[in-house]
Amino acid sequence: VSVETMNVRLEMYIRTVMEHVYGGPYGHCVYSWVVVNEHLHADASFSGWLKVYGDERLTPRYVKHAFFVADDVLRKYGIRDEVSLILNDFETYLTINGRNMVRDTLAVLEYVNSDGVICDTIGMESHMDTNVPIAGKIKPTILAFLEAGYKVHLTETQVNIQIPETGKYKTLSSFLEY
Repeated sequence: VSVETMNVRLEMYIRTVMEHVYGGPYGHCVYSWVVVNEHLHADASFSGWLKVYGDERLTPRYVKHAFFVADDVLRKYGIRDEVSLILNDFETYLTINGRNMVRDTLAVLEYVNSDGVICDTIGMESHMDTNVPIAGKIKPTILAFLEAGYKVHLTETQVNIQIPETGKYKTLSSFLEY
């Protein structure tokens, strides 16, 4: 579809879901929304977003539009200061294919917030393995995001643990938010 059609679909979806929640009896329970998930890992071979908008990796129009719409809904209900809007991605603490994920995440948010802060929180998914020493990279990443002025949510944590006696892996998963 065209960019214009996709923008209308995006806005209709976000408004419909958020207004359904806030129009019901449990809207007061929702304190955050993951507005955009895993944008930096989108691949043109499977991402409908990239097929419509093109590869706007660090200046994604659809991401900015999504946050603008979510921000507008929160303002309509008078709860913008009470609810976090989250850009969520995984392995933000790594350098992937020469791309520094901390730098790229902050660059996307600089673009999204260029007309005023509408995304205030970074969601971090962590997929760790006891055989890969990445735990020491998570703290500096969290500190970099905090120093840039963002709140941080640990939205998904998965740890693969190799059992020495069997050599098999066990996966521990949880959702943590701070």
